[in-house]
Amino acid sequence: MGGFYFGPRVVFALFLILILLLFDGFGGGFWSAEK
Repeated sequence: MGGFYFGPRVVFALFLILILLLFDGFGGGFWSAEK
């Protein structure tokens, strides 16, 4: 069962990436405007 356990830092990183993707997709292309 412990094989699929993700550390808190891994979960936080995935959660942060998900938020960034959501902001990029539904936030009017914020990161696209930066480029």
